[in-house]
Amino acid sequence: TGDAQNNYQFSYQTGKLTIGKRDDLAITTFADNSKEYDGTAITLSAAETNELGGETSVMYSVKGKDSWTYNINDISAKNVSDSVTVEVKATNPNYSNTATAEAKLTIRAREITVKADDLSVVYDGTEKTVNTSKITSENKLIGAETTYSVTFTNNTRTNEGTQTVNISNAIVTGDAQNNYQFSYQTGKLT
Repeated sequence: TGDAQNNYQFSYQTGKLTIGKRDDLAITTFADNSKEYDGTAITLSAAETNELGGETSVMYSVKGKDSWTYNINDISAKNVSDSVTVEVKATNPNYSNTATAEAKLTIRAREITVKADDLSVVYDGTEKTVNTSKITSENKLIGAETTYSVTFTNNTRTNEGTQTVNISNAIVTGDAQNNYQFSYQTGKLT
């Protein structure tokens, strides 16, 4: 400073500014999602990380496949058979590690209760058969899967008396069989 500037000859050496990479990148939120089958698809919510300053790249894949996407909505489940485990990986040029996590995307079978109908008649010498049933649960079949069939056993009688009518093996029309879990209630033939 001042008038003495010309009395000095300066030389310069460079300095170095080093910012080291962090090694604690982590997935802080990546949660499972599940629901009972209702004919509509679900996805997972995007993963969140503990990154500082941005620049994190987050990718998703179905576990066991080597196909990655940046868009979590590219992976969805509509049917029970679509249920998967989803992997997420996060990288950031300011971190030395890759953060990973997994979450499950699950469609549960819709629970349906089917009951054999009751039939009560007066003896007339002819064989009587119970061959109808109804869904008694609050849950019903979805959309195009509106019809089903069941197997009846012990469902015919001619003489006076009472017997229990059994049903089993419900089959849904179409290809949605695995989206349903059936339970059965007996009927009565009198």
